[in-house]
Amino acid sequence: MQFSLQEYKEWFSNNENNIKEMFSDFLTFPSISTDLAYREHCLKTATWLEETLRKTGMTVEQMPSSGLPVVFGEHIPTMAAHSLLIYNHYDVQPVDPLEEWATPPFESTWRDEVVYARGASDNKGQCLITIIALWALLCLEPDLPLRIKFFIEGEEESGSKGTLEVLEREAKRFQADYLCVLDFDMASLGHPALVLGYRGLIAMEIECKTAETDLHSGVYGGIAINPLQVLSHALSACTDSQGHVVIPGFYEGMTELSQEEERRVDFSVDVHAYKQEHGLLAIYQEEELVKRGWIYPTFEINGLIGGYTGDGFKTVIPAKARAKVSCRLVPGQDPHKVQEKVEAFLQTKMPQGVVLSIKPLKGAPSLRVNTESALLSIVLRCLEETFGVPCCYTFCGGSVPVVSTLAAVVKGDVALFGFALSTDNIHAPNEHMHWSSIKQGFLAMTRLLWQIAHS
Repeated sequence: MQFSLQEYKEWFSNNENNIKEMFSDFLTFPSISTDLAYREHCLKTATWLEETLRKTGMTVEQMPSSGLPVVFGEHIPTMAAHSLLIYNHYDVQPVDPLEEWATPPFESTWRDEVVYARGASDNKGQCLITIIALWALLCLEPDLPLRIKFFIEGEEESGSKGTLEVLEREAKRFQADYLCVLDFDMASLGHPALVLGYRGLIAMEIECKTAETDLHSGVYGGIAINPLQVLSHALSACTDSQGHVVIPGFYEGMTELSQEEERRVDFSVDVHAYKQEHGLLAIYQEEELVKRGWIYPTFEINGLIGGYTGDGFKTVIPAKARAKVSCRLVPGQDPHKVQEKVEAFLQTKMPQGVVLSIKPLKGAPSLRVNTESALLSIVLRCLEETFGVPCCYTFCGGSVPVVSTLAAVVKGDVALFGFALSTDNIHAPNEHMHWSSIKQGFLAMTRLLWQIAHS
């Protein structure tokens, strides 16, 4: 029995208008999980997914948590030699700064076969690919001999606290032979990639307090310690001029790449083209640019807040300053220990009397996949056969917080891949996704699911 690529191309063509309409509906939901004001919109998104998945023929339910629900679908055939769990997420990042969007972020806008909207690429477009692949397969082969479990969380962008509760409570239901995570990029348009691992993450909110109330800078200037200056000095002391972290013990335990990983991955890059493609005006040292973005740890200030920032001017010394900080971590680094080292170092930079408080926001370890697994071989073959070009190997500098735990629960081989592009403006204004990526992703996923089912 052979996979008929032409049959699925025709199915996609016959249903293309319906697929575009489905995608547009999906993108209208402002499913921002980090902001409680959008909770009801997130819940409506979960309900939409439940209803949409049920139309494919799957058994579907929402698994509640203290946060947002997991939408869980299952295809249980008469007979199946293998089981597969697929991961996607339905929540999206906030849209700020809104004024930089060319079109409304929660209205799908099509220009030159590219759709613009928040979540188009991360992760609703990739989730759509999974949905329509399942729809097509179960339409053409209703008793597909593969036990499929579809796990769609709603808290990937906010730390997955509720999702982790669901994983602990329902662990046995998620066990499978294989785990596929569709939340990553291709190497370039039309050129697929297998991701061999991603960095872990800790994030925290830091507050520095120096007074009970804001103060007049003319009366108290030179007397009162300014929390913005204290906090900015403390944070800048965490790295050197080249971005290397100087917090004692920060790099402790980190492991190097294996010879096999070094062999598979091409770390070369055209620095000038890279800067132009990503709109970068300045970078740290050019040496090992790709490794710095994929496999080295980082310390980043993501936001600094305090004092008066409105129009005009206000001569004030603020009572408090706040910062949002994150660290990307690599194998061997323990998120909890790194958090402790960051806190201890910042405390040493506080003048007497200054109150520093740190609130952990989220944390997750890094993940590396088994490069010799049977699943990776199948995914590699299906991607190369669909796209007609060799598949490359990459790493991801970002994080998918819950997947390390999910992989431990599934207990099967793991494959990390996706059909987005690094130039899709993920987490930024004017996020978008190419329709050709949707179509090729659909064909690759149908081929992959069919191949696993019939192997």
